[in-house]
Amino acid sequence: MSGLTKASGLPAWPVVLALADLSSPPVYNEVANLGDITGPGRSYTVQDVSAHGHRARRKITTLLDEGMLSAPLWFIPAKTGADVEATHTDDTNGLQAIFERGDLRAWALYYRDSVGTAKFFNAYISKMGEKSAVAGVVTADIELAIDDTIATGTESGGPSTAEFAPAEV
Repeated sequence: MSGLTKASGLPAWPVVLALADLSSPPVYNEVANLGDITGPGRSYTVQDVSAHGHRARRKITTLLDEGMLSAPLWFIPAKTGADVEATHTDDTNGLQAIFERGDLRAWALYYRDSVGTAKFFNAYISKMGEKSAVAGVVTADIELAIDDTIATGTESGGPSTAEFAPAEV
């Protein structure tokens, strides 16, 4: 140990997955508690743009790929009321139905830190493996294939507080 104090950071737990409904403006409803999250695995495609006569290679980045986000999840049981849908079985906003239809949907990760950090993105559910332990609850291992870019904002401010990548020209 170098004697440096441990830096504070963004808490990795508890993180909640929220799904935007199909209304305008969208309302994000919490659908699952997440376990250990892997991703997003962000990367750029890098192209060689060297010209003959140059003594060194020149490169540029082209397309950003936000990659995949995967995690085990625990479904939040359905609540009564018009604002919250069943997180598993609902025909419109249930994760199983969204996966089966191959829908592109708007999602948020809520980090539950003191400022309400949130990440907003569009994604497809690319993998969903359910687990139903005899002595437990229904869970799933889920993978989200992220479309376009991820924006960071706050839970209370919603996507309007998020900073997205600059517009393409």
